[in-house]
Amino acid sequence: MNGERVDVLIVDDRPDKLLALEAILSPLNENIVTATSGREALRLLLKREFAVLLLDVRMPDIDGFETAALIRQNERTKDLPIIFISAFDATDEKLQKVYALGAVDYIPTQGAPEALRAKVAVFVELYRKNRALQRLVELMTEKTEQLHDLCYTVAHDLRAPLRGISGYAQVLRDEPGIALNEDGRNCVQRILASSSRLDLLIQELLGYCRVEQRPLNAERVDLESVIQAALKHLEAEIAQKQAEISIRQPLPTVRSDKEALEHVLLNLVSNALKFSRQGYPPKIKIYGEDKDEKIRLWVEDDGIGIDPRYHQRIFGMFEKLDNGVNDSGTGVGLAIVSKAVERLGGTRGVESQPNVGSRFWIELPRERKSTVNPASRG
Repeated sequence: MNGERVDVLIVDDRPDKLLALEAILSPLNENIVTATSGREALRLLLKREFAVLLLDVRMPDIDGFETAALIRQNERTKDLPIIFISAFDATDEKLQKVYALGAVDYIPTQGAPEALRAKVAVFVELYRKNRALQRLVELMTEKTEQLHDLCYTVAHDLRAPLRGISGYAQVLRDEPGIALNEDGRNCVQRILASSSRLDLLIQELLGYCRVEQRPLNAERVDLESVIQAALKHLEAEIAQKQAEISIRQPLPTVRSDKEALEHVLLNLVSNALKFSRQGYPPKIKIYGEDKDEKIRLWVEDDGIGIDPRYHQRIFGMFEKLDNGVNDSGTGVGLAIVSKAVERLGGTRGVESQPNVGSRFWIELPRERKSTVNPASRG
C-alpha cells in the first residue's frame, strides 16, 4: 500500500483468534494493534486514531455490542468503521442489532480470509484518503488566511500614497498661484476622480476582508434598529437622490451578528439608490416576512432592474453589469452581502426584471422565544 502506515485495531478475548486475524491482515503491511477486552479497546481508542476496528461479539466483561455502543457515544470515535467478527452465523436479530450500532459489516470467523482482508483494505484506503484531504483542507485554509491578511495589509497600505496623490491634485486644482490650461484642469480632475474611485474600492475590499474574518457574535437583533443605523450612514446619498424610503412595521427580531447585518443592509440600500432610474427619485421599501423558522427581509426598489440571467452572477466579486448607468460602484457591495449572509447562516437572492425594479432578500434564523419560566430560574 502507498502512503504512511495506519493503525488497525483488533479486539478479541482469545489469543489464538488474535493471531489468526493478524496473520490474515499482515499482507496489508499496516500497524496491527490488538486488545483482549472491550475496556482495553476503549482505552486505546482514547489515545490513538484507528482506520478500522475488528470487534469480537462474545467477550467477557462487556461484549462487542456494548463496546460498540460506547464507541458511538464518544465524539472522537463515533464515526470509526466497525466490523464485527463472530464464530456464530449472523441471525436477523443479530444483524439488526449490528447495523443499528452503525457497524459496517458482520463477518463469521470461518469466512474467507481474502474477503476480510479486502474489506479492511478498503477502509484503510478510505482513511488514508480522508487524512490526505483533511491535510489539504488545513493547508488551503492556512493559505487562504495568509492571502486575506496580505490583501488587507496591501489595501490598507495603499491608502496612504493614494491620499498623497489626491492631495497634490487638489493643490494643483485649487492653488491660485498655479495656472493650468483647460487640458491641465481636465487631467487634474481625472486624477481626483480616479483617486476617489480607487479609494472607494480599497475601502470596500477592506470591508469584505472584515466581513470574512471578523469573529461573529450571535445575539438577539432588532431589525428596526439595524435598518435605522444603516440609513444613517447613507443620509447624504438619500438626500442627494431625494429618495423615499418606507419601512413596513412590525419588523421581527432575528438571531444574528448586529454589525454584519448592518453591513448587509447598508449595501442593499446603497445598491437600490445607485441603480435608480434617471430623473426619478427612488422609492425603496423595506419589510419582513415570516418563513417558518426563518425571517425573510426584503429591500425593494423601483430602479432599472436586472436581467434574470444575471441574478446569481451579481453576487460575485467585482461583478458589474453593462446596464447603461454611469455609476461609481466597484462590484464589491453585493459580494459583501453574499459573504456576510453566508457567515450568518442565512441565504440571499433577488427577484428582478429590467425596467421594473428589484427585490433583494435575505433569510436569517428567527430569534426563538425562551420557554423557561423566569420564576423557575436560580
